[in-house]
Amino acid sequence: LNQFQSWNGNSSPSYTAIFVSGCVGGFAQLAVACPVELVKTKLQTQMAGPAKFRGPWHCTIHTLKNQGIRGLFRGAVPHAWRDGPGYGAYMVSYELGLDLMGGRENTGKWEQFISGGVAGVV
Repeated sequence: LNQFQSWNGNSSPSYTAIFVSGCVGGFAQLAVACPVELVKTKLQTQMAGPAKFRGPWHCTIHTLKNQGIRGLFRGAVPHAWRDGPGYGAYMVSYELGLDLMGGRENTGKWEQFISGGVAGVV
């Protein structure tokens, strides 16, 4: 983010830089979120029939043994298309909310709380 700030010469980042930073954060969290979502979905879908997995660890180990590490990241591309831009939009909405309430330097915890809540709804 500091690189973007030095490029545009401002002390505060542009909304484009904030969006890009949010997207990078969204993509980075996939390393944890994608396997967790996959295991959660497998456990939820087994509710309709006989239980194939005893729990999350059993499901994870079973997936690793049968499909390898790539098996834990099935669905990563649609997950990335959803979460990357989604995190970017969230961060821009949050910063825009702070700017509308007087700027990051002039807002307190309540304004940050409200801005985060509104950004989460958007």
